[in-house]
Amino acid sequence: MDVEKYFVPPEIKLKILRRLLLAWDGQWFLKIYLENGINKAIELNRKVRASFGKIEMKTILKFLGKKEADDFLDALKIILTYSEIFFGEGLKEEHCFRNGSAEVKIYRCPAFEGVKKAGLERIDQACIACESLWKTWIKTLLPKSNVEVEFIKRKGFGNALCQIILKELNKGFLKN
Repeated sequence: MDVEKYFVPPEIKLKILRRLLLAWDGQWFLKIYLENGINKAIELNRKVRASFGKIEMKTILKFLGKKEADDFLDALKIILTYSEIFFGEGLKEEHCFRNGSAEVKIYRCPAFEGVKKAGLERIDQACIACESLWKTWIKTLLPKSNVEVEFIKRKGFGNALCQIILKELNKGFLKN
């Protein structure tokens, strides 16, 4: 007898994968924490997240048919597109681009929400990983650029939102 699979609509499959990716990441962090303590877990998480960030951007570039972003604005579009794919409705953000700089405000971050639920003695680990992540994303998308990434506010450090400013320091990478 053949066994049929359940039908799961594509949008539900995507929600399942998003939830599982975050759970996988959270479980990895918790096991490192239990073995090595909070500080070592945060440092390893930062390194792993930055490493995976490179894979994320190379993968999305491949599916977009690109070797790298066209310019600074295109890099921002790619990052925002990836964030929507990875987090879906769980991420609440707004962004503004003008004169070679961008401001990203994040009001709800699923990674930070997971950290709060874990109830550990520190809640800044998602923010620390995120700092390295944005720099890795930009460097992967625009390997010859010089973009400064500054975190003005971070939820894990007591702010109501995360505020990230990206500034293109060598203006040759904005073609539009």
